[in-house]
Amino acid sequence: MRVLFFSLWIVQGFAAFNLTWGTPAVSLDSNPPIGDTDANASIAIDPQGNAIATWGRSSGMGAIDDIWVAAYNHSLRVWTGATKISGGGNASNSKVALDENGNGILIWDEGFPTQIMSRTLSAEGVWSPDLSMPPTIIHESINAQTAPHIGIDSSGNALAIWMEYFSGAYHIYSAKKQLDQPWIPLGEISSGLLSSTLSKNKALRINGSGEAIAVWQEANGQLSEIHGARYVQGAWTVPITISAEPELSSLTPAAAIDTSGNATIVWNQNQKIQSKTITSGVLSTSALTISDPEYSAQHPDLEMDQAGNAVVVFERYNSLHKFVAGAQLLANATSWSNPVDISGPSPANSASAGYPVLSLNKIGDGVVIWKEDTESNIIIQGAGFSLGTWSFIKTLSSLTGQSGANTPTYDLAVAVNLAGNIMAVWPEDPTGASSLQVKATAGVGLANTGPLPPLADPETMISGVASGYQILRKFPAHANLINILKWTPSPTAAYYRIYRGNLLTLIDTTYSPGYQDHQRIPKKTETYLITAVDANGQESSPVTIVVSPIK
Repeated sequence: MRVLFFSLWIVQGFAAFNLTWGTPAVSLDSNPPIGDTDANASIAIDPQGNAIATWGRSSGMGAIDDIWVAAYNHSLRVWTGATKISGGGNASNSKVALDENGNGILIWDEGFPTQIMSRTLSAEGVWSPDLSMPPTIIHESINAQTAPHIGIDSSGNALAIWMEYFSGAYHIYSAKKQLDQPWIPLGEISSGLLSSTLSKNKALRINGSGEAIAVWQEANGQLSEIHGARYVQGAWTVPITISAEPELSSLTPAAAIDTSGNATIVWNQNQKIQSKTITSGVLSTSALTISDPEYSAQHPDLEMDQAGNAVVVFERYNSLHKFVAGAQLLANATSWSNPVDISGPSPANSASAGYPVLSLNKIGDGVVIWKEDTESNIIIQGAGFSLGTWSFIKTLSSLTGQSGANTPTYDLAVAVNLAGNIMAVWPEDPTGASSLQVKATAGVGLANTGPLPPLADPETMISGVASGYQILRKFPAHANLINILKWTPSPTAAYYRIYRGNLLTLIDTTYSPGYQDHQRIPKKTETYLITAVDANGQESSPVTIVVSPIK
């Protein structure tokens, strides 16, 4: 098993990303019949590091026929064998969610006409319904149902949405399920006036207390609008229009929600990535443009941490190359950070390259994976995110096998938990025979923001150490409390940025590895974040320093 090791190495306050790979990624479906192929991988991880992966397996005829699942035991570091969970064929679009206790729920569409199906897998490994029985139909209908999404709160209560076709249009429907209870249909949540379409990624998001947001496209003539609804106290609100610009289509929305129920929504409008927020139930009036106006952009993916800080990743491209870029919107901020490139270049005309997917844990550490075109193969790349900076790139997949199905779609997935356990899945063609197998790789060690480093007092400056202490200078008319900061220089730094307080407020920059912060508040401990900025304006090597007041 190839090991993805995203870590923030903290030694007496000095921090740097360190990504290391181990044995090759493991195939979860190692022996599909000749001519069959896997696609549409999905993954979920619980706080203990256990994971469930699901995917569709199609026959040589090309249609996805069955849904398969494998479970990962973190304690034993092993995957179970692949298990088929669908029943009657014509199955696709599977998704999985896990609650805080490791209970899983899976959802997909299946049958003629397609209906939304479900099974649960308890933390003890018990399937319901039993695999000898057909799966549960969430809400039986004479209409075709497709493209389900699933979310689960910390208590194991699940929420689902899907598309249902009738009267010449698609409509968004929903159902809910309490732990160990049957599904309860909630009816249509879209307006029903226009045909509605769910994006493949992040159309439904739910927080630990069960509040949720759903977003979708609605066709208005030749144009598309973004609409959405909130799920509060067990019921959906009336849908709202999020973006409806004259003569401009809004496409591929993604949403995220924090512990307070505040949400962020991003979408592609005229090849620019835009966003709005919902705070205390109120939608912001003006959209923010995230991507650089000089480039075209598409396929945004979004996450938020528990404090409401949002991170977005997307493709940006020009006539020559395509990159995966990222930006951050801090809680209560009025603008996004300038986007930075995370990936290496892919050819601009590579339709299957890009499609970044992002996972962020409660404290804001994250990981993004994407498809990158080397001009000979499609490979899966990954990078870590912590303290506002992106790590170096590491390759997850084989360098020689085609990965990501070599098709223009989201068919890879990644998840990270609070402890920093990571799991990524994608389809890969190991032999070049156009028969893809789902592979997975595990990671450990993504940085936490704590514990904070020990104080260095009296000051000691040796390699890798950052220190801070407070002095008092007295003058005839006043006294000045000064926090003295010093840190080991970074060899790539053009200058340094100094943040104070909540580690989000930039107070100054300096060219030297030291700083004096004057007129400090008596008897107050201050926390600082120092980042090294290179010649291209990229921040890295974050240093945390805590300065205690004079006693």
